[in-house]
This record gives sequence, structure tokens and C-alpha cells, in this order.
Amino acid sequence: MLCKLKESSLAAIASYALFKTLARWRAASTLRQPMSTGRETKGRDYQAALSALGGLIGESKMDRDRSFGEMRTWIKVFEIEEKLPHLSIIHVAGTKGKGSTCAFTDSILRTHGRRVGFFSSPHLVDIRERFRLNGRPMPEEVFLKHFWWCWDKTQVGVQQGLERPGLFKFVTLLALRAFISEGVDVAVMEVGIGGRLDCTNVVPQPVACGVTALGYDHVNILGNTLTEIAREKAGIFKQGSPAFTVPQETEAMASLKQCAAKMGPGFELSTVAPWSTFQRADHTPVRLGIRGEHQLQNASLAVQLFRVWNAHYGPATPGDEDLLNQGVLPELYARGLEKTVWPGRTQVVPDEPGLQFFLDGAHTQESMAACARWFSEASGELPDVGAGKVVAGGTSRRRTERVLLFNMMDKRDPGTLLGSLHRSFAAEGVHIDRAIFVPGRSHTAGMHKINGTQTVQWQEELREYWDNLQSKAPGKVNPQHKRKLCHVTERTNAHLTGGTLCAVTCKEQGEAGPRSSEVHTSLESVLQTLRHRAAARPDLQLQVLVTGSLYLVGDMLQELKYQV
Repeated sequence: MLCKLKESSLAAIASYALFKTLARWRAASTLRQPMSTGRETKGRDYQAALSALGGLIGESKMDRDRSFGEMRTWIKVFEIEEKLPHLSIIHVAGTKGKGSTCAFTDSILRTHGRRVGFFSSPHLVDIRERFRLNGRPMPEEVFLKHFWWCWDKTQVGVQQGLERPGLFKFVTLLALRAFISEGVDVAVMEVGIGGRLDCTNVVPQPVACGVTALGYDHVNILGNTLTEIAREKAGIFKQGSPAFTVPQETEAMASLKQCAAKMGPGFELSTVAPWSTFQRADHTPVRLGIRGEHQLQNASLAVQLFRVWNAHYGPATPGDEDLLNQGVLPELYARGLEKTVWPGRTQVVPDEPGLQFFLDGAHTQESMAACARWFSEASGELPDVGAGKVVAGGTSRRRTERVLLFNMMDKRDPGTLLGSLHRSFAAEGVHIDRAIFVPGRSHTAGMHKINGTQTVQWQEELREYWDNLQSKAPGKVNPQHKRKLCHVTERTNAHLTGGTLCAVTCKEQGEAGPRSSEVHTSLESVLQTLRHRAAARPDLQLQVLVTGSLYLVGDMLQELKYQV
């Protein structure tokens, strides 16, 4: 994320995920308190670290240019100025797929026996997900060692006249310091937002830079056109660092090439080869660990990023370059791509019998279309079976029921995501039997944990928008009377009647039969309702798509007790 936290929208983006973790361990807030040296902190355990991090949310008020300039001073305070140029780094920016590309690259590196540090954002369940060592979130004791050392150095910087850093600036510095101290062979760094003034862009000389697919996101920060957005992403280009991108929209590609031309002689921006040009030596398919057709170009970019890195830091496996030049994917490359795990992105998590969750943190208009295509493919791998047919495990599942579980950040036009998703469902022939709208666990605007029942006004608006889309869809009848909104709270006793998912009996005005949309006040209520539905109807296979927000996906993973 960018160093600029002046805009309230960016502060919300940078800090929402952290509150999901802080909700469980909310010690006394350090907001607006003087920076602690650690002696004033009650203990130096994990809870204290989380509380201290909470005090950094929304701290920085300076403009972007000045804030990024201070990063160069902070690396001196953190004693990494001289060591940073010796840290081998792969740097990836983009609108869609940069996290997945980093995850693919990280997995290929580890398959080749490399010790890898992987910095990403946001986290879904635990802050330590942002600092991965060898494919796993940084161990708690290692995290605490580096956290408190950096915390004390931050106090030193404040005493020297530096502005107290915001959350993303601090965790970026922490990641760089930790990866250097832990002696990783390579650090894979995902840009937060943009690139040119992103905190991660303090890295002086990456081994390679990558730009994933570009689209419209964070337009209030990066610009309203693809030309402006591409210019910000291209800000990670460095003379002497090979740069690669995937195929882009014409406007975006033109802007990237203009930026590349300004880098001077010898700098070249290359477009990676299509995934279709690669195959295994034995012609067996490569089943990517992160599913979805849109992941193919991310995998192709990861192959090229590792290929360049390996050329610098080999020795390369004999014959690998010859194979790649022939369009043959070496086995270790293929194995790394197949073993890639990236929670919350095109992920399927089975729950109880008859209940599966399909999770994808898509949150742009373009990624909604990709999400619909993936869900159509992935859910179709468990096809409907005829009445009386027996499927795996001896359970009779006569038909599939598909549920959409959705939320998105407020103050955005629902059409950008929900409308795109609805159109994409129609194009893919996916029928959604029921849509459920639910707020996250924290308030995204005020950044305060809500005590008690949360407001669902925004979710009501999303439900109404969805119902309007449904009523206008081909084959749908526009109801003559507006149906009564059904609110389901966690205090409601589940009462399944009439084949509806709703946890209460809905009395609808002017329309009989089960509702096609609901608003719940909590994920606990949603999960309880879905599990009751699966248990009460063993003839059904419930397939629940959770999307619209990475934070909603993270909340659901936490609710499902999934270990990231």
C-alpha cells in the first residue's frame, strides 16, 4: 500500500484486515499516544504487538511524495541502508493477480530449494501472513523478535524528528529488516497500491520486475484512466532490472511502453509468452495450484520472473533453458506451480457433508468476471446428478443449490462489482439460487470495532440492487409488490421451512415461495443457516461463492477455522 494515508479511503484499505485479528486480542489502544520504547508496553507478547500495531493505523498525514521520501530516511534508522542493495528481490505490481503471481514465483523458488521471504498484503486472518518464510507465515517467536526491534527503532526515528509511520510503512520496513536478518536467498515483494510511490519501491535494484493485468481500482489515488494507472505501476521499473508484463489493454500497454522508453538505453519491457506455448515433456497437463483461467497468464509471468532470477543466482538445472526455449516446462517449474497455495483466491474449502465454500477475494470489475468463470468451472466439477443417483461416499445428492455470499466496501457503485458479477453469471450460464449479503466484522469507514448488532443499511442496498438485476433478467417476472426485507440475526433460532435458506419464516408481500435474497447481520448467522440447510436436505449439494472483498473472504476463513 502507498505511504500516503491522508485519504480516508486508503486508511480503510490499509487497516481493515488488521482489525479482524485485533478483535480477538484488543488490549488498551495506543492510538494517539506517544511512541512506546517497549518498557512502557505491558509485556512484549503477541497481543501487545497487535495492540501496538493498532496505534499505527491512520498515523501518517503527509502527502505521498514527502511520505515516500521519508522511507529513505527510515531505512537508515532501521540500519538496512547498506544491506538492502544486497538483498535479492523480485518486485511485482499490478491491479489483478499480483499476489497470485508472487505466490507462484515463491513456490517455484522453493521447489528449487531456495529459502524465500514473501511480503504481501493484506492478510486474511493473521498479520504474520504478510511475512512468509519458506511458504509459511512467519513463526510467532521470529515475528516478535523482529517486531520489537523495529518498534524500538521507530521510537528513535520519532525522536529524530521523523513522523510516526503509518501501518503499511512500518510493516514494509519490518519485512525488509526481517528478510535481511533471516538470510533469505530471495525476497518476493508484492506492491501494495500503485508502484511509483508505494513503500515497497524503496528497493534499489530488483533482479526482475513484473506487472500483472491492469484495470480500474483505487482511481481516487492512482488516476481515472488506464494511462495514469499504468504510469503509477511502471514506477517500479529500474534501469538494469529486466521488466515483464502480461498482455494488457491497448491504452495500458502504450503507457507502460512509454514509461519503459524513458528509462534510457538498454532497458526493455517484455511481454511474457502465452501459457499455451508451454507444455510438459510428457505432454501431461499442469494443474495450477491456484485455479481459474485468468491464473494462466500469472503463471506464465511467474515462470519468466524465476527464469531471470535463476540466470543470475543459478546454477540453473542443466538443460532447463533449452527446454524453455522449446516451449517445454521443466519438471521443477511445473511442480512448483502445482503446489502453489494462495488462500482466499479461487479456493475451495469443504465444510460439512453437502456444503462447500468457493472463496475468491475478487474486488474489481474485471476480476468479478474472472471469478464467475472460475466458479462456473469449479462448481461444474461436481455436476448435478439425477434423482436416486449415488455420488462419492454413498450420499445421494439429487441437485446442486448455488448461493452467493457477498459484500463490498461501501460508498462504491454496486454496479461496478455486483452488476459485473451478475452479467458474468449470465454469460457463463450460472444460476444463483440465493444471494446473502452480510457486513464485515469491523466498520470500514470509522475503523472502530462495532459492539453489538451491526448496521446492515449498505447490505440492504446491495440486496435491493441484486433483486432489481434478478427481476430484469431474461425469464424473470418483475414482482408487483416489493418483498419484505428479511433480516436474520445471530440471535434467531434457525427454523428451516418451505425449502428456503432463510433462518426465519418470511412473510413476503404480494409474493409466495422462498426468497432469493437475504441480509444477515453476522457471518456466524450465515454459517449456522447454511449448515442447518445442508443437514436438513441431504439431497442437496450447497455450493457457496464468497466474493466481493478479500476481507469478507478472510472473515469466512476465520469462521471456518481454516489455518492459513
